[in-house]
Amino acid sequence: IDNSQNRYNNLCLDENLEVHTVDGAEASKLYTLYDGTGSTESFSLNWKSGITSIADMGRGSRNMIRRVTMAYSSKDPITATMTFDKNSNLTKTMTFPANSTSDNKFYSAYVGRRAKFIQLDLLSTASANYDTKIEKMEIEVDG
Repeated sequence: IDNSQNRYNNLCLDENLEVHTVDGAEASKLYTLYDGTGSTESFSLNWKSGITSIADMGRGSRNMIRRVTMAYSSKDPITATMTFDKNSNLTKTMTFPANSTSDNKFYSAYVGRRAKFIQLDLLSTASANYDTKIEKMEIEVDG
């Protein structure tokens, strides 16, 4: 978006899932983002949560994180990295396998760490697959 000239560029998909841009000039033009060489775009999942307190209110105790469970569909494996107590050296990395079935089974990964704060990163490898969908995520914590 370029507000200095009041021109806007928008990305849009057509019925064939081809990506185009439309500029906001008086005589709008449609540009296709496909170069015609047969190459494909790469997509990946990259999501990071905020830092979340899991300590009991007022006690400041370190609680046990038991497991992370997800119901998802993805043709690529998903790597989940949990960071503990705002310290980038205290992490646990878990890999959820590719799951392209339609039933979105729950997959769990054991964590087994104590912490006051957690942050979760989800990442998939770059590929031509663009349909990663996470239906539900649970983090099991004991006090």
